[in-house]
Amino acid sequence: MKNNDNMCFLWSHVRHLRPKARRATTITRKDREFVDNLDYKDIEFPVKVSDIDKIERKNSVNISVFGYKGKKQFYPIRNSKAKYDEHMELLLLGNGEGNNHYVLIKDVNRMLFSVSGYTHKKHFCLHCLHSCVSKESLEKHKETCLEVNGTQAVKLPKEGTKIKFKNHRNSMPVPFVIYADFESILVPEERKVESENPEDKSSTDLYQTHKACSFGLKTVCHYDDKYSGEYKSYVGEDAALVFLKTVLKESFRCREMVNNIFKKKMVITPEEEAEFWKARNCSICGNDLGEDRVRDHDHVTGMYRGAAHNICNLKYRITWKVPVVFHNLRGYDSHLIMQEIARDEKLDSHRICNSGKCGTNSVY
Repeated sequence: MKNNDNMCFLWSHVRHLRPKARRATTITRKDREFVDNLDYKDIEFPVKVSDIDKIERKNSVNISVFGYKGKKQFYPIRNSKAKYDEHMELLLLGNGEGNNHYVLIKDVNRMLFSVSGYTHKKHFCLHCLHSCVSKESLEKHKETCLEVNGTQAVKLPKEGTKIKFKNHRNSMPVPFVIYADFESILVPEERKVESENPEDKSSTDLYQTHKACSFGLKTVCHYDDKYSGEYKSYVGEDAALVFLKTVLKESFRCREMVNNIFKKKMVITPEEEAEFWKARNCSICGNDLGEDRVRDHDHVTGMYRGAAHNICNLKYRITWKVPVVFHNLRGYDSHLIMQEIARDEKLDSHRICNSGKCGTNSVY
């Protein structure tokens, strides 16, 4: 809205309730008269995000606020928890120096769609910005969204149905695991803070940032400790970068051993051969074999494991992925790693998993 005061929030609210197709940004006489229908008593302008709860209660409206980082990067600042029928979305723009401005979002799906890269219309969840192809799928998503279920969304199977494990390859232990940890220090940084009073001189505040100063890592082989790597550590200002390069070098070494060493031919005895022909069920999935049967063996030891379906045998193989396990990856160390990856585009091609599933955090 084109206003010369600090009431951009109020004028956006007015335009939301009095939409106009032409000259929508102009504040007219009727707009000023309409303000009497709104309750902004005891609300200070410019409006603080912390005061939006009061505005919602006074005017019976849900208000969500989004931010903008540039390059079409939107993010939620405030998700409304109210349950009113009226909804309003605002975009908060600012330069970081107190010059903030609220902008009315006429169509939040259209705004977020501009950065989605899709050709068809999308419907977005205002809490997590997840996109759905229809309103029906959006409502289904909201049932399991973090907004409703807190820190974890739980989806239970229907009564009477059965759950069956299919990804048998995931039950095979990985050959190598890298255990690592960072140590960091607090580095003070100076930042000038301009005073609101022009007569006052600018002051300088000290801020502290965490920077990695050292790391340690150990590669462990599940099958034979003689293939485990030596403990490696490093101390220096570029510890995060050296860590990433060391991990990549170790992963290439592990992958080379998986391809060259852990490929022994099968060793099967006459008794095991007879057992193979008598077997009725797959040793991997447990289903009937029939005529589709092959001999499954351990590629590390060469020992015969049992009869299996051909497709099960092909899927049940050693992975070349090397998990890097941290004690507190998602909560702390991932920030140090991601900051370094952002500085080096060559490292960005490797996949980083920071989901925290299964109780541990890993980097692949």
